Amino acid sequence: MDSTAVPGLWAGTAGWSYKDWEGVFYPAGAGKGFDFLRFYAEYFNTVEVNATYYAYLRTDTAHGWVRKTEEKKDFSFIVKLHGDFTHKRQFGEKEIAAMKGLLDVLAAAGKLGGVLIQFPYSFAGNAPNAAYVTRLNKVFEGYNRFLEVRHASWNTPEAQRACGDMGVTLCTIDQPQIGESLSFTPAVLNGVAYVRLHGRNKEAWKHSISQLSAKRSYLELHDPLRQPRSAEPATTQPPAEEDPNARYKYLYTRSELAAIAAAVYKAGAREVYVITNNHPQGYAVANAFELMHLLGNRASFPVPDTALQAFPMLRELAG
Repeated sequence: MDSTAVPGLWAGTAGWSYKDWEGVFYPAGAGKGFDFLRFYAEYFNTVEVNATYYAYLRTDTAHGWVRKTEEKKDFSFIVKLHGDFTHKRQFGEKEIAAMKGLLDVLAAAGKLGGVLIQFPYSFAGNAPNAAYVTRLNKVFEGYNRFLEVRHASWNTPEAQRACGDMGVTLCTIDQPQIGESLSFTPAVLNGVAYVRLHGRNKEAWKHSISQLSAKRSYLELHDPLRQPRSAEPATTQPPAEEDPNARYKYLYTRSELAAIAAAVYKAGAREVYVITNNHPQGYAVANAFELMHLLGNRASFPVPDTALQAFPMLRELAG
């Protein structure tokens, strides 16, 4: 076994359905009728479900996921909470039932790794927000909970203790260091670590923040409820729409990943979930494969020809 091996490794990507993965992971021209999830599960043993952040999916969808991965007994899904719970922070029994219905289907099939509770950078570590996390934790306490916060104010002994008391695993995230962004600090709870990699495209990340700020300012300026009735119509143009995924376009180098893997191993987790979110152009796929190798899950493993051609550095890992 590799000297930096962890006993239990769950490696995968944030989402699995991306058009620009065709030809670099999925077969070129894969389209309607191609089973993307079944193909994905041939190479990874976990995946984060992004769609649940945007929509409340029917339980039939979860049953379909179970069928498509039934031959992979160790495959698990991490379900991201809907934005109503984490960004809007407005939910009721209907929304809770919709989320739990999906989670319960996966749990009954033994394929639920847990639920990802992902908050934005603006969710700072203060008393009201801590109380909200406690409330949300009680709602989903029957499942493994992984909490992602991005502001450095959460990096305190008190926050660590609170997560431990609640039985919540605090995510370890790698992201561009801008402002008060939370730094990469491996966190382990009851032997479990959950690592998410967002890339290090600092300039694109800063530009994305700037564009979001400009959009908010424009919307406030053009809000009729805030305008005096006698005000002249504003003539400024809204900011141009740009690719919201550009900030995740970053391919980690082997040395960067080696440093991440070493820090995770040193933290002493017996079980590690590692998720790559740098999805543009299939970079997440390549880096997930590399982390599988660096964390010692297997000496070698299958890698599709499409990925080997797109990312030649993977050839040394392929079995």
